[in-house]
Amino acid sequence: MHIFVPCNAEAPLWLVADAATGHRLEAQYTSLVSEPYEEAFAVLRGTPGPQLDCRGCQDFPGSFRVSEIIEYRQAEAGDCH
Repeated sequence: MHIFVPCNAEAPLWLVADAATGHRLEAQYTSLVSEPYEEAFAVLRGTPGPQLDCRGCQDFPGSFRVSEIIEYRQAEAGDCH
């Protein structure tokens, strides 16, 4: 849930959000997928950031701070990867 892969990116980013946005993303994610770690599709507005020093996020080369959720739905075959 805390991992975001921008379209055509080579590496995933650690997703950072304020508490309200984080809760919204988590609640929507659990309603969109049927299995843990299943892919969902999101269009987000935000800012790319540096690698973070926190438990779980140290393995990712950067971060993405979400400022707005524009679209969030089940992933489809035609979505970018």
